[in-house]
Amino acid sequence: MSSSDYRHIAKQVRAYAKAKTGRAWLEVLFTVLPFIALFATAAWLWGRWPWLSVLLTIPTAFFMVRIFLLQHDLGHGSFFNNKTLNKWMGKVLGATTGIPYSYWKRTHAMHHATTGNLDKRGAGDVTTWTVEEYNNAGFWARLGYRFYRHPLVIMGLGPAFLLLKMRIPFFHPTPFKENWRSIISNNVVLLAIVVLLGTFVGFGFVAAVYCLTLYLAMMIGIWLFYVQHQFEDVYWAPQDTWNYHTAAIEGSSQLAMPGFMNWLTANIGLHHIHHLDSRVPFYRLKEVVKSIPDLEGVNKISWLRTPHLLTLTLYDEARQRMVTFRDARRT
Repeated sequence: MSSSDYRHIAKQVRAYAKAKTGRAWLEVLFTVLPFIALFATAAWLWGRWPWLSVLLTIPTAFFMVRIFLLQHDLGHGSFFNNKTLNKWMGKVLGATTGIPYSYWKRTHAMHHATTGNLDKRGAGDVTTWTVEEYNNAGFWARLGYRFYRHPLVIMGLGPAFLLLKMRIPFFHPTPFKENWRSIISNNVVLLAIVVLLGTFVGFGFVAAVYCLTLYLAMMIGIWLFYVQHQFEDVYWAPQDTWNYHTAAIEGSSQLAMPGFMNWLTANIGLHHIHHLDSRVPFYRLKEVVKSIPDLEGVNKISWLRTPHLLTLTLYDEARQRMVTFRDARRT
């Protein structure tokens, strides 16, 4: 389809960019209450069967991811109809996820505005080089990039690095004063949570359960974000030919997962629709697919294939596709 076709589809999608307040509150309850119940159960089990507490970090982390995805929609202003309610609920949920709401909202907006643009990389995305850039780089630069793009680094060190990065304002390109307010206030709340949990449950619980839950949730989040924009036929283009609507649809995947996984991840797998119009609440994304068949089969990727996507490391401008380091050497 052409960019004009995508613009026409965007106009159709806009009809669903309306929040439903009652549905939004139900999503909050069905997400936050199970999370609290799981976390409280883990705390209760800690003094009896600590291994069960650690095991509960897996479902608890998934619910923390869902809390973040509510925070994600709040940041887009699409969750509630009320702007002020979106803002303050986002700040509250950000204290749970450890992701500063205002800072993340700004950087994520930059990501949406530049997705697929080769001349505006580096704003809230996974660092991606072209084959030509890799070939022209020096030895140490190539070695650093290969290290960064290694699956064990992205999925293993990545969660810990991002959790640390979101604690320190100096790491961020947007205005220091704004970051300071968002990040430091989030840090203060997290510190209070750690002190309270450590005092009443034990600092061993904080390390083994609370921190592990944060780490696993961040790992799941990185996996989701990675596969949304790193696949074989993903769209990349220089500024002079880049098109927003084309980048939204062809530069974002549609992750096919079992129904319960779609629920846990708040339909974020329908990422091409989300990028086409971020004002559509996640609880309405399925309505869009049902009403606009042209979007149903676009960039559909089975969740079972996602480990392979971690090996795609360079964008080949000549072939207009992501390739592995081995593929790049062959060409």
